Amino acid sequence: MEDTGTGPVDRLLDTLAHDPRVAWAQAIQDYHGLADGDPLLPVQPATRAWQLPALHRASTGRGVTVAVIDSGVDANHPDLDGQIKLRRNFVDAYPDGAEAHGTAVAGIIAAREGNGLGIAGIAPGAKLLALRACWETAGPPARCNSFTLGKAINFALMSDARVINMSLGGPRDRLLEALLDAALA
Repeated sequence: MEDTGTGPVDRLLDTLAHDPRVAWAQAIQDYHGLADGDPLLPVQPATRAWQLPALHRASTGRGVTVAVIDSGVDANHPDLDGQIKLRRNFVDAYPDGAEAHGTAVAGIIAAREGNGLGIAGIAPGAKLLALRACWETAGPPARCNSFTLGKAINFALMSDARVINMSLGGPRDRLLEALLDAALA
């Protein structure tokens, strides 16, 4: 039915709802699609706090290589499809597998934008070096040591990574400080 404007819509709906021939009556509701085709974009803290859509109009990280030094990254994750330039494992001799912390960090950085899945990364145009220098345990999200981190940072430097991301904390370490000083230089 179309409202003719002859009276309040609520009164018309109430009258219809009380008619025994009518199962129910309601006004038509308006809905909108989720922004940029990424279903979880509206709930991403960065969408609002960092004004992610405006940020992406200015820059998407296109042409930038980001070294993600963390636990293993799931190369088969649909939001990371085509985003991983290469993977290396500095923890052990096994092929690195998918681990939650490394995959989450990689997604925050470079999840594909507008693909109808999950989230949008801060820099969806960037390519990732997924460098496994940490391993997941039952306790903290991931553990690393100076040796595995040092190898991964050195690899990132030798691979001309423009950004090195390490989402971790720990004590001061002279080796890591020297490598990070070299990265800053």
